[in-house]
Amino acid sequence: MKKVLYIYGYGSNEKSNTAKSLQNILGDDYKVITVYYGQLQPNEAIEYLANYICENEIDAVIGSSLGGFYALQPFLDEIPTIVINPCMKPSVELPKIGCSAEIAERFKRYENYNMKKNVYGLFGTDDELIDYHTLFEKTFGKNSFSFFKSQHRPTESQLRNVKELIEQHI
Repeated sequence: MKKVLYIYGYGSNEKSNTAKSLQNILGDDYKVITVYYGQLQPNEAIEYLANYICENEIDAVIGSSLGGFYALQPFLDEIPTIVINPCMKPSVELPKIGCSAEIAERFKRYENYNMKKNVYGLFGTDDELIDYHTLFEKTFGKNSFSFFKSQHRPTESQLRNVKELIEQHI
């Protein structure tokens, strides 16, 4: 059984509906795990997630939105990673939803993704919050992502439509 760490996005938690949906669509061959992390404390969160991945022998990582930012950090370099509607520039996006400039500034030093390998991105065609597919393509290449019919928070049925892509990349 493959262990997949799902890193949820801003405002969500370890009881994320997306994590439940991923478990439902991936089935018994996968165990989708979520853990609490300090979303607005990137220094601590990155260290915590890196340790968790190593100590728990995680086979793959899926991150969405702000969780996608964390999943793209290079400490996961050898682990297959899928990001769903990733927030690649939290320093730009977080102030738009009320976070202070001080909090946003914490993220800037981690917004360079040149070292990351083994990544695949899924981008909703109707994402109403953010769109980083151009930056993702520039950083990871034109064959490293797909679009799928979804808003920012995909439903289980929308994730079922990309199940094969998810399984291919984890």
